Amino acid sequence: VGAFALASLGYRDYAYLTLGGRNSWKSTVEAPNRSIFYPNASLSFIPTSALEGLKNNSVVNYLKLRVGYSTSAGFPGPYATRPTYTSTTKVFVTPGGTNINTLTIPSLLPNPNLKPELLKETEAGIEGKFLSNRVSLDLTFYQRIANDQILLKTIDPASGSTSELINAGRVTNKGVELQLGVIPVQTKDWKWELTALYTLNKSMVSNLPADLPFINIAGFSNQGTIAKNGSPLGVIYGTYFEKDSKSGKRIVGTDGNYIAANDPGIIGDPNPLYKITGISTLSYKAFSFYMQWDYTQGGDMLAGTPAALLGRGVTKDTEFDRAQPLILPGVLENGQPNNIQISATQDYYGNSITNGAASESAIYDATCIRLKEASLSYSIPAKALTKLPFGAISLSITGSNLWYYAPNFPKYVHFDPDANGLGVGNGRGIEFLSGPSARRYGASLRITF
Repeated sequence: VGAFALASLGYRDYAYLTLGGRNSWKSTVEAPNRSIFYPNASLSFIPTSALEGLKNNSVVNYLKLRVGYSTSAGFPGPYATRPTYTSTTKVFVTPGGTNINTLTIPSLLPNPNLKPELLKETEAGIEGKFLSNRVSLDLTFYQRIANDQILLKTIDPASGSTSELINAGRVTNKGVELQLGVIPVQTKDWKWELTALYTLNKSMVSNLPADLPFINIAGFSNQGTIAKNGSPLGVIYGTYFEKDSKSGKRIVGTDGNYIAANDPGIIGDPNPLYKITGISTLSYKAFSFYMQWDYTQGGDMLAGTPAALLGRGVTKDTEFDRAQPLILPGVLENGQPNNIQISATQDYYGNSITNGAASESAIYDATCIRLKEASLSYSIPAKALTKLPFGAISLSITGSNLWYYAPNFPKYVHFDPDANGLGVGNGRGIEFLSGPSARRYGASLRITF
């Protein structure tokens, strides 16, 4: 059950205040925690309507300043707070022909103190149109905080259960979103619109309880993405190579291979430094040509496919004498520079996840530029349809994922960093052995009456 209220106040068409709130009641938690209130508020000011010097201004056509605060709640699914039985019929049949039904206790330990999680976001921004509406700007700064998150905690199976839902942890996201639009060409027949979008987000995990070193987000307990105090959300967790405490270089064993640590740890951060999207729309009379380019800077990826192909020597990247000698960069266990000579085959195969080496050997920088989509469309002029029962007719030819370049992966593997081995969800930056990505083409005919 939910109750919602919203109030808006406007003053002389240049100042606006909006206040709202919602209260939710949900029975998937116990009675003391079933009710939660989450408010929101926003304030905006339009200088181009308030200041005489900016009214009807040919340079600054429109300007808006805004600030807002919003909250939302998340509830757990049912049966997480009370003990239950799982009923299964006809588990097996006895020699006498009797059907056996069972009642079993779920592996999830009930937590009667579980309560809804609360998300809070503060945002400030500016919007503007300039130079006869030929230039547009939308800049936003935000901070998003998630408190009392509903997390799955692994517990000792000796307790009779294997996991429990708890309220713990805090995730803080801070970021910038910028959209810039330009119309460099606008005539009777021609129009060219350019739009650029820049996004930057930094996250940080805190307030996990001391007895909970990290939370698995996706993947497995020894290889996946996790939430850990003092780290960005979703860092990659896996096995890594031992490092020298003084130089920070990898340690090489007596066999000439890198030494893997006994326990897993954080080996990468899949969160990109920033993303840029460029959109171009060129129109000539009834024709329109559209392109979207995406650029992702940084972000680590544990990629099993290129690591396996390199290790097995089945890609052109290793097309040389794999028996030639080489020395791995690093230091020996005594801290001296490595001087143990091995073959290229031993290097590629012995130090890759193909042969059980540390997951760190499959970490790559996922920087990528991509032609995300392109389309050409034609709309039949309205004059040609005046005697026909159609309102509009348009034909479009489109293509997606037409080209990409990931410079930090092996050249001839042609690996696409958009591959994901964890399926749909919060996990990213993990790929095991997957097929190539798809390039798609299509055509559509749209008719309105």
